[in-house]
Amino acid sequence: MLVTSIEDRSRPGERVFVIRGEPVVKGLAWLTCGPLSALAVIAVLTGVAVAVNMRELPGLTRMLFVAALLGLPALVWGLTVFVTSRMSAQHIQAIKEANSKTCVIKLRPKTGQMAVKTIYSDHEDTLSFAEIQQARVAPAIGAKDGKAVVLSLETDDGPLVLLDESLGSHSQKADLAQAIQSALKKYAQKQNPPATE
Repeated sequence: MLVTSIEDRSRPGERVFVIRGEPVVKGLAWLTCGPLSALAVIAVLTGVAVAVNMRELPGLTRMLFVAALLGLPALVWGLTVFVTSRMSAQHIQAIKEANSKTCVIKLRPKTGQMAVKTIYSDHEDTLSFAEIQQARVAPAIGAKDGKAVVLSLETDDGPLVLLDESLGSHSQKADLAQAIQSALKKYAQKQNPPATE
């Protein structure tokens, strides 16, 4: 599942929805590098304590050494987390960009057209409102629990999937289906105005 955002970029005469899904990717280098660096500092300080024979040093020096033994590993851990996070940020962003999905839906009720750039194509397809029977949220093929749904258009040529099960929640897809249905209805009313007596 992708974290999906829907941006409404509508302008006069055209409703534009940009649906973008990004994977949740987190850097976990801090989980291994931080503790390892802290353990390395503890090992070095322990080696120094054994080498200088801490029992023979004055009390103040021993207290400073104990303070270093307690504080320095935490400081090194934090510094390691900061450095590894900075180093991995570009890599994590590249993974997010590579695995993100974008779909653009443009509704043009005045001209009776819908332009769609789905996640499956690199170009924009244009459909006439006359070709579209309805927009609906339907269970994905093979979905067992009914939670995996797709947003599709029922057209003269068969269904056209706009958003697959990985992109968008059920409510987001339902809102988009409602917006498409509303545009189809307005266009139909414009083409076939009610008869006046």
